[in-house]
Amino acid sequence: STSTSTSTNEGDDNDIVNDNNRELEKDQEEPEFIPVTDCLNWLQDLQRALRRDSDTYRPIGLLLGQWRVVSQKLLPLVVNCSYDSALVLTICKILVILTKPPAEEARRAGGLVLDVKSGKVDDGVIREQIILRDNAIAQSDLLMEYKKIFVRHPTHHYAFKSNHSTKASKEKQTQKSPKQQPGLFSIFTSLLATPLSKTGSSRTTTDHHTIELILHLFRNLLSISPLNTYGSSEKARESMALHRELIVLMKEEMVLDVLMVIGQEVERRENEGYNLLLMEILHHLLRSQDPTDVALSAIQTPPSTSVPVATPNNKANSKKGARKTIITTSTRHTTPASSASNSLRAQLQSERQRIQQTVSSRHSHFGGTLLLSKPGGRHSYVSASGYLSQHHYHHSDTKDGASTNNNTTASHTPTRRKNKKSAPFVGSGKSSSLHSRHGASLASSREMASPIVQRAKLALNEFCREFVGQCYGPVMKSLKNEFRRDSNRLEEGDRFIFFRIVWFFHQWWRFADRSGEDSFDDVG
Repeated sequence: STSTSTSTNEGDDNDIVNDNNRELEKDQEEPEFIPVTDCLNWLQDLQRALRRDSDTYRPIGLLLGQWRVVSQKLLPLVVNCSYDSALVLTICKILVILTKPPAEEARRAGGLVLDVKSGKVDDGVIREQIILRDNAIAQSDLLMEYKKIFVRHPTHHYAFKSNHSTKASKEKQTQKSPKQQPGLFSIFTSLLATPLSKTGSSRTTTDHHTIELILHLFRNLLSISPLNTYGSSEKARESMALHRELIVLMKEEMVLDVLMVIGQEVERRENEGYNLLLMEILHHLLRSQDPTDVALSAIQTPPSTSVPVATPNNKANSKKGARKTIITTSTRHTTPASSASNSLRAQLQSERQRIQQTVSSRHSHFGGTLLLSKPGGRHSYVSASGYLSQHHYHHSDTKDGASTNNNTTASHTPTRRKNKKSAPFVGSGKSSSLHSRHGASLASSREMASPIVQRAKLALNEFCREFVGQCYGPVMKSLKNEFRRDSNRLEEGDRFIFFRIVWFFHQWWRFADRSGEDSFDDVG
């Protein structure tokens, strides 16, 4: 318990654990758990009870959430009894059932709009709808609580430290305490070592079930999101922050490395059954992420590191027209060191001007209609593109001295302006989409460059680089074969998920910094 308290104090210094997390950790800071003789049998009874639970309402799961069974019983057992693989696997089965996504009926119930004022709906129906909606919201809140418990578990405190102090802190902790508890995710990841090392017929059915069980747990945790924020920006912001912390944690606990291992050999007979599950994990991992921001995170310099350096030439040049040079030129060369606040203000102003220049062209290609009034009270509508094209041809004919009779004007067919939505690929033309413009992507995110955000983007960028170089071809080929033969394993929406993953990696590839690398000729 001493090592756990010191680790939480170090996490508070980095502003990762807030007041809610302290209360959560107090619930999880329990003494060492020693399982009794019938502990495994009791866990199996709990698993059978959860299997009989209603998939739509989940009353047993909500009751276990009220009793805090996961935070006070199951996870401490996993941490203290990591040597017992049968016990850990049984708890993992229970966690997979508790963290599975809500049913479709519950999702629809969570978004119900109650018609109370019109009086057309019976009161009994409204009461039933209120019960359904409250139950769905309770399920969603409980899932978010489970995700927070996993991500901000006391054994994961080191994952949210800076990169240069992570190794040092691990060495200090191993020197201070001879018995250091492993991370919660690393315990589940270690269960995959033996099954994945077996190939061909040596991999048994039990090994396949173990791999699928651990992957389903990771899939469930990644897929957890608020059911309906009801316009609350705070809930959406908290959900995004928790998802980024989960990405950083999966990077530190080598979960992304496990996905790389499975993706490299997904075409083998013993791994081909994991392709659709791997597709779902990729979909939820890259959910609500901008590929342009992820690709540019490796080449962008944080504002705090680009501090202007004062030289004699810069000081002499800054005396004359300092205000003009701050606005029009880079502050890194002409701003003196004494005016650090002015340089930061000038840099923010220049970034704001650049963003406004890229975003303010929203209606630059607007094509409307022109109303022309004619004698007799008649009106005619002329499209802007047709009117401008006719005016352009008339002006060019009169300028070149050509005849302007009816035959000549009839030969000119006005060419309509090409609509930017007709571009076959995203970002193919000058009027590219939102995610292919750097300035627009910055304006869409509008987020502060916090350490967690930067680390999550860097982790995704590194994962995308390795995945494209080693796994993209085999994974996409395996998924393409599933769609080609119309496999019965496919579900509704899998085709959309597949093309969204393809779009993400292609968009990332356009902006990725590939300098210093050989080539990716094997990319499929």
